[in-house]
Amino acid sequence: MAVAAFRWFPSDSNAPTREQFTKYAKEEQSEVMRKWFMENFADPAEQCPAGNGEERYRFIWGGPYYADEELEAEFGGIANDTAIDVLAHELASKCAMWSGRPNAEDLEDFVGDAITSSGVYLESYKRGMQEIRELVDGLPPGTPKPALLKMIFTQAMTVLETYLGDAFIYHLFKHKSYVRKFVEGNHDFQNMQISVAEVYAKLETLEPDVKAYLVNTHWHNLPKAKSLYKSTFDIDFPADMNELHRYVFERHDLVHRNGKKRDGAPITFSKTDAAHLLAKIDELVGHLEKQWGLKVNGSDTGFLSH
Repeated sequence: MAVAAFRWFPSDSNAPTREQFTKYAKEEQSEVMRKWFMENFADPAEQCPAGNGEERYRFIWGGPYYADEELEAEFGGIANDTAIDVLAHELASKCAMWSGRPNAEDLEDFVGDAITSSGVYLESYKRGMQEIRELVDGLPPGTPKPALLKMIFTQAMTVLETYLGDAFIYHLFKHKSYVRKFVEGNHDFQNMQISVAEVYAKLETLEPDVKAYLVNTHWHNLPKAKSLYKSTFDIDFPADMNELHRYVFERHDLVHRNGKKRDGAPITFSKTDAAHLLAKIDELVGHLEKQWGLKVNGSDTGFLSH
């Protein structure tokens, strides 16, 4: 049996073989390489949860990857060297470090772990918060140093967004009647345009699409998380979220503005402020857990008392 010619995009019968690619002009090679790169790598801001401490992102899908290294490894010796260099510079100017993209099996494993880990997401939350409290307890009086301040903020927000995502995924797929509510109440899915001829094909990919959507959701976007919880589970966030919203903005400025607000003023943060941040996060999680308890086991104690 003849072996099929290698193609970078196996599902595309019009994609070039390696031999055809070598005969392309530089511009055509660049387009093929760009398409290959973007199908395999993503901006971590869109694909990865926030990191801890000095790490800006958690590269859960592999990485960090660098455009020049990956292009050279895949196309070196068969593509025009200048085409590789120009494209690598273009991609690096957009994003210095890249994440891998999850495939269907990765998403299945990720969601499967969340579904089978009943209660584990809460234990993970408690453990993460305890580690931060120990860090806060060890702070000297006054305003912490910027690096320590950033660590406290990023760790606290990472623990919160991990809880929000894992709890949502666990309950959604553990009780699949909620999947329909999620799709019907989600504006992004409502706005999808499909023809009648595509309906059955879309039904086959609907659950993987939902999983991919949830994995890529930035759960520290509290207005979006609030909307998803309400439309899917009829679970409410606390009425007053102003302080947590402020902390989310300050965390953003710490990570992306080197600890300064938009007006250039430095963010100040004391040991008392740190304790208050953790208390507000606990307040939100306790509020949600009480509602989970009512929905899952008919008790308003939720899981926090377990």
